[in-house]
Amino acid sequence: MVTFSAEIQIAQLKQKAQYLGYTKISWENYINKKRITQCHRCQEWGHATANCYAEPICLKCAGKHWTRDCTKTKDTPAKCVNCEGGHPANATICQVYQRRLKMLTTKNTPTARTRQTSVNTNINIKDHTQFPSLETKASPLVNVWKHRSEHADLVNTINKATNPVSNESTLVKNSSNQYTEFIELSREIKQINQICNINTMLKIVKEMRIRLQQCHTKIEKFQVFVDFATKLETD
Repeated sequence: MVTFSAEIQIAQLKQKAQYLGYTKISWENYINKKRITQCHRCQEWGHATANCYAEPICLKCAGKHWTRDCTKTKDTPAKCVNCEGGHPANATICQVYQRRLKMLTTKNTPTARTRQTSVNTNINIKDHTQFPSLETKASPLVNVWKHRSEHADLVNTINKATNPVSNESTLVKNSSNQYTEFIELSREIKQINQICNINTMLKIVKEMRIRLQQCHTKIEKFQVFVDFATKLETD
């Protein structure tokens, strides 16, 4: 088995590496037939290399280096980092691998699943000692649901009356309406001022009020209105 980086694809090997010396070779993707995943970094069982950040351990000699950097010769015995046996760490004869495989097999057997979900079906429902009758209680004199509904209505009413957030929202809304009405009033006054001079009219109205306060007869008051109309016409 030969390992490469993830950038090298099997199609590239089949095209560019067809011969090794004078021998034609073929390339196939390796299919792991082991039931338990093994990390090629720390050599432990149960997790993948991509999720491991432990210190690298050699597959052959259990040394603290990558397997590709191992200098062990063929004459030197192998050593498993998991059980310290005389075999490579990926051997299926490893005691650690066998124990984990046994646990996995036992957990997935139908007998184990049946044992976990078994239910006692020997209860006799007619036997009152095993299945006593349920106690019956008299109906309450007070309608609980009606009382709860009335209580909820009362709570909602109190919340609306005492909720500062709601009251503040109402004040903000009223202030907004008053501000909008003030803007509309300003626009109307501006349009009136374009038609006639409001300052001049206000001055004439003040003079008319003073003269009306000094009048004693209806004829004098009528004369004041006539003068007011004449003044408006001339101005």
